[in-house]
Amino acid sequence: MAAVVKNKQGIFRDYMKTCPKESDMVVRDDMQGISLKVEEGSNAILLQNLYLSCDPYLRNRMAKIDHPSDSSYRSFTPGSSLFKIQHAHDIPLSYDTGILGMHGLTAYVGLHEVGNPKKEEKVFISSAFGAVGQLVGQFG
Repeated sequence: MAAVVKNKQGIFRDYMKTCPKESDMVVRDDMQGISLKVEEGSNAILLQNLYLSCDPYLRNRMAKIDHPSDSSYRSFTPGSSLFKIQHAHDIPLSYDTGILGMHGLTAYVGLHEVGNPKKEEKVFISSAFGAVGQLVGQFG
């Protein structure tokens, strides 16, 4: 028998047209639970999220798409990964959603490749409270 787990869901009521507000979302507890077994012959896939990164850039990806897409999973094979992080076991996996992920790369390249400050130059960061800016502040 497959394990059954409960799932708390944060669901948007509709596609985002402006910045999301609390009233745009509903939180539900799944009382029935989810079976951790995919039925034989099913096209469904079961994924386990280890870490989630909910970043401001995702808001633009929540817009309604006006054209249909192929939703089949013919190229996905059981046991394979959709995106696999090459994890070094001596650092926490959560770093891959921050300093070793998109934010860290953006901060590093923006500071050292684009900005390219010279020794003794001062670096001004106009917004160091976000995911990228706070890393630039640490790298600078």
